[in-house]
Amino acid sequence: INNVRWGTPESYDYCFPGIPKNSIISIGTVGCIREKCNWQRFNDGLEVMVKTLKPRIILVYGSAQDKFFAKYIQEDIPIIAYPSKTHLVFEKRSKHE
Repeated sequence: INNVRWGTPESYDYCFPGIPKNSIISIGTVGCIREKCNWQRFNDGLEVMVKTLKPRIILVYGSAQDKFFAKYIQEDIPIIAYPSKTHLVFEKRSKHE
């Protein structure tokens, strides 16, 4: 399973070639979407990645927030999230508050 990462739009030309289309891919959101200022960059890259690679399934290590992934679920792309240890700690804290 290929792990796909991207940065700014300049990185798209070398981030996606070589990854098989219509395959299962994994991505990580840990540290990518913590700051609101990074949300648009992550979302833009995710959109280009989905259009380019047309993944069958997206595995997400970290948070799989609806604001980023809901439209792909509606397009019948399964999103399978594996919460990071950090996410689990914050989730536990919020339940106790």
